[in-house]
Amino acid sequence: MKLEFKMALLGTIFMSFICMIVSYGTMLEVAMMHRIAVAELFPLVVDGTMALSMFIRVYFSKIGKDVRAPLLIMGFFTLTSIFINAVAARDALELFIYSIAPIGVFSCTELSAMIIEKKPIEKKPRKKPQVRGSNGQFVKSE
Repeated sequence: MKLEFKMALLGTIFMSFICMIVSYGTMLEVAMMHRIAVAELFPLVVDGTMALSMFIRVYFSKIGKDVRAPLLIMGFFTLTSIFINAVAARDALELFIYSIAPIGVFSCTELSAMIIEKKPIEKKPRKKPQVRGSNGQFVKSE
């Protein structure tokens, strides 16, 4: 596996986890504010389902199945996360700031899926230039 491929994949997964951590804090605050049972697990369910959907989407694309269902699940949980984060917002600026993390989770997981689906392109060996002989025809170069 090429280094650029590994770096791109690790970068998107790393950013996805950072976005999940930011989103986790806000959703935990909202879950505790509304006294939801096991509030600590609630954000993991939402963001974890988004990440799991990404892996299912990659698997489906590898075996040739339709990828719309996992993508719709990711979209639904992204909107759910945005809505939950919006509950904690007091004004439009906070609403915008709180929506960045869920959108980041969706974007980074989608980028990770795109990177995983695409196999790294290996450089092909350079062909030797063809040489013409004295009669004008190409000769094999050694």
